[in-house]
Amino acid sequence: MGKNRGTLNLVADILEAARTGASKTRIMYRANLSFKLLKKYLDMTLRVGFIQPRGFKYELTAHGYVFLKRYRQFQEKYAQTRKLLKDLAAEQAFLEAQCRNGLNQNEPKSQRWEEKVHDQPSP
Repeated sequence: MGKNRGTLNLVADILEAARTGASKTRIMYRANLSFKLLKKYLDMTLRVGFIQPRGFKYELTAHGYVFLKRYRQFQEKYAQTRKLLKDLAAEQAFLEAQCRNGLNQNEPKSQRWEEKVHDQPSP
């Protein structure tokens, strides 16, 4: 992994761990947190109303479910956008290489000319 999780990821991990009701210890292990981080972020999720205590366990509130759903949607969009950016960077590199090197010299000249003509945008 190598990269520290941000607040959104930590909160989402806690909410996911508490989704069906869980003790502090269970949340700490499921969310892979130290006790110090658990205390900090568990207090925050309680304060903003994402979770509520029920006996010795914590469970999500309706507000917590909404947040978790929106976070999952955000993560999906973020992953799709990262993939799109990676694909665009590869396409940009390919086009830049074509600018430097010209068209593939192995293609017949007539085919290269045809591609140039057909690839031109219509006025």
